[in-house]
Amino acid sequence: MEVIDRIMHLASQKKITANKLAVECKLNSSAMTEWRKGKKSPGIDALIKIANYFNVSLDYLVGRADPSSEPSIFPDTFIKDWQRSNQTVRDMTCNYIKDLNALSDQEEAKERKVGNK
Repeated sequence: MEVIDRIMHLASQKKITANKLAVECKLNSSAMTEWRKGKKSPGIDALIKIANYFNVSLDYLVGRADPSSEPSIFPDTFIKDWQRSNQTVRDMTCNYIKDLNALSDQEEAKERKVGNK
């Protein structure tokens, strides 16, 4: 299954259109059309927004993981509250998670550097 197929499958499960997904994730709806026609592929920023919106991993979106094999790190109530929140809160949450991931990556890089000495 291609990336766009997984995205559209998730959208259909959630009963939303591609246009609604584009609005919710602050994506260009014409970009979604180009993805669906196979003219372009989504970039990493778009994939992150979509993965966050559907609460799936990037690995799932690109076909490297089955979502049922990945336990959610967020309780369902958090996800539902987040989805009902305004876009500013969602963006802040996504940015916070990205910052945490970046810090984690930096720590791992430091550990690898120390281990190589």
